Amino acid sequence: MSKLQSTSNDTLSNGSSSTSSSFFKLLIALIKNKWALISVFWLFFIIFVAIFASEISPLDPNKNHIMERVSPPLTLDKKGEMKYLIGSDALGRDSFSRLIYGAQVSLLVGFSAVFIGGILGTLLGIFAGYYGRLVDDIIMRLADIQLAFPFILLAILFLVVLGEGLINLILVLGVGQWVTYARIARAQTISQKRKGVC
Repeated sequence: MSKLQSTSNDTLSNGSSSTSSSFFKLLIALIKNKWALISVFWLFFIIFVAIFASEISPLDPNKNHIMERVSPPLTLDKKGEMKYLIGSDALGRDSFSRLIYGAQVSLLVGFSAVFIGGILGTLLGIFAGYYGRLVDDIIMRLADIQLAFPFILLAILFLVVLGEGLINLILVLGVGQWVTYARIARAQTISQKRKGVC
């Protein structure tokens, strides 16, 4: 019994040490690649701006100023203070404030769509790889049918049927990318099944 416990403890310690060493290798590779590091910092900066949009935004993004519409960048008001950093739109709304608040919508749509596509594709891929035969054929033929159509046509079709809205847009983008995750999950499941793991 004690021998079995020591073996399981060794396995757990080896697994945790390999995980930590893999993390450190990834961290070192990220630090060495300056473009990847810049991209990570930029992503965190956009997330920070989106979270604190109400504090950072200089003006109300939805308030109209018809008399100041299509103002050029660095426009000064009557007091000589800069009002529009990057100008205003056709309704006189501050473009900089709308850009900041737009980061919230962009991140919400992006992360939600990837999450939905990842979960759906991974589950379908695991089912296809584990059960094989008929289940595998049905799921992979559905994937082939979806890949046969241009994504923009499928998106327009779904939005016409479901209607407009942020939730429908997230669903369309999420369902539209499940195939990639399904193929990867299926291949890994088949590989592990052949090894006798599952």
